[in-house]
Amino acid sequence: MQPRRARISVLYNDNPFILNNKVENLSYTDNAEGSSDDITLELDYNFNGQFIPAKESIIDVMLYFDNWEREGNTETYHCGAFVVDDITYSGPPNMMSIKGVATPASEAFSSVPKYQSWENTTLEDIAKEKMNLYGMTKLFYNAPRIEIQKIEQNGETDSGFLKSLCEKYNLCLKIYKMGLVIFAWEVYEENLQPSAVLSVNDPQVKSYNWNSTTYGTYTGAHLRHTTKKTQKQESQTFDVTLGTGPRMLELNDSVETEQEAIEIARQKVNAANMDAVTLSLDINPNVFIFASNKIRIVNSGCLNGDYMVKKVTHNISGSGGHSSSLECYRMFKRL
Repeated sequence: MQPRRARISVLYNDNPFILNNKVENLSYTDNAEGSSDDITLELDYNFNGQFIPAKESIIDVMLYFDNWEREGNTETYHCGAFVVDDITYSGPPNMMSIKGVATPASEAFSSVPKYQSWENTTLEDIAKEKMNLYGMTKLFYNAPRIEIQKIEQNGETDSGFLKSLCEKYNLCLKIYKMGLVIFAWEVYEENLQPSAVLSVNDPQVKSYNWNSTTYGTYTGAHLRHTTKKTQKQESQTFDVTLGTGPRMLELNDSVETEQEAIEIARQKVNAANMDAVTLSLDINPNVFIFASNKIRIVNSGCLNGDYMVKKVTHNISGSGGHSSSLECYRMFKRL
């Protein structure tokens, strides 16, 4: 019987990587939100005329898993394209570490401050407008329609502005070279089928850590905001309360309508409560679990339930060994 084996294939600026057979270890993190995906390659390296990678080059990484589901088959896993932003040499023995982050749309997207205002628009339309500026063509939007009466971009970069806008409504944003992914956890929770069913006592689970806490979680929210008086409009005060005690979240976010106040209060509570019950797993490699997937825990007592995966980390050695870890939150009744 042939053993399971993981293989690594790297393109460097769209060409085969001359040091491909020197890769000793790989660490890849797939984040559902908040941070760019990142990758680290560790290579057996000497300085006798070997090729020298350069920062800001592009590496594209594909993983191959031989004999994974059955003997003789090969599964593929495309980690994606990454910009090299850190190179380290160490020794002895001589090693080189190459770190990369998911390819940004453009340097200007993340570095140039902008000033702009919108009225009577939607979050999706703002995202499309920003994409057009950088030749980005693919938008995956899987979230409720967010109507925005008025908003300003005041000296933020386009990437920072979109990130803060999505966070305001508890939406997840991932930025790629050719487009954006914007989604709501609650939409995924409702529509996804579990990509894996596990027990924490299964042999494939090497270790786990489960936590349930009330710290930093809430049973309701109160938002009060007074708009500024302008020549066209008198100031308005919005005062909304959702849920009840004992743990109320006090907010003073800028809003233009009562419906916006209600939606922001609701989403702020839901975002905080994602940390109420969390689960971390170190498991035998599973190439079918991605960030933003759902998994189901069974036969594990009070740990049972459906969990959403926020982060997946893969570690692969040059000898073909592979380990995976997951960070998850348990689904809960949202406001």
